Amino acid sequence: LVRKGNPKQIYSFDDICGMRALGGVGTTEVNMLFGLNEKCIFAGKDPIDVKTWSDKAGARRMIERDRADVLLLPSALATEVAADKPDVFEVGFTFLTDIEVGVGVGKGNTELERAIRDAMEATQASGEVARIYAHYKLDSKRLLPPVILAK
Repeated sequence: LVRKGNPKQIYSFDDICGMRALGGVGTTEVNMLFGLNEKCIFAGKDPIDVKTWSDKAGARRMIERDRADVLLLPSALATEVAADKPDVFEVGFTFLTDIEVGVGVGKGNTELERAIRDAMEATQASGEVARIYAHYKLDSKRLLPPVILAK
C-alpha cells in the first residue's frame, strides 16, 4: 500500500531499497522486509528503513502523513484500504508469499483427503472461487489447484 499517485514509484520489491517500509509485528511481511534489507545492503544499495506496527490504523496514518513510503499488507487488505480511501491510498504492487495454507486431515484418512480435494476442485470449476476473488478484487490468476501436500 502506498500513497495515492505512488510518489516514490514503488512497483515491486526491487523498488523498496532506501525506502521507509512498514510491516506488522511478527508478520510474514516484516520478515520479508528484513530479508530484503539484507539483499539491498549486499547489493550496495541504500538500506530499507524497516518499521513495525501493531495497530493497522496507525500504520495507515504513517503512509497518509508521509512518515513511511510503503506498507506491506496481504493483497485483500491492501485492496480494501485503497478502496475505502481512494483519494489517499493505492496498491503499489501485490506479491505472493511461500506460505502454503491448507486443511489438516488425520494421517491415513485418504477418503476425507479426497473428499476435500474433490470439493475444492468442484468449487473452483464452478466459477465460485473466481467470483469470490473478483468480489475482493484479487487476481484469480494466482489461484492454485488443490493438492495434497503430505501424507
